[in-house]
Amino acid sequence: KLYVRLSWPIEDLPEMIKKIEMQVGKIKDLVEEEHCNEVLNEISLVKGELDGVSKLVLESHIKNCIVRDIKSGNEDKVITELLYTLNKMIK
Repeated sequence: KLYVRLSWPIEDLPEMIKKIEMQVGKIKDLVEEEHCNEVLNEISLVKGELDGVSKLVLESHIKNCIVRDIKSGNEDKVITELLYTLNKMIK
């Protein structure tokens, strides 16, 4: 049996999002103050944080929702939806 450990507990998600919101607010302030290098650095940080949130949600979704829906017999629909979502994420 393959066991994948979540990068963070799913319970940390609200705090992670709050941190991203604060970073976005900082970007807004830096843009208004015309600190271009700092804006770019903060954008990079936010992108990394969002990637972490995406991975966490995807891991939880697969382990919980996808498994549940496949067990209930919705395999084709679930796989189609997951592939659609993955394609959007990978763009």
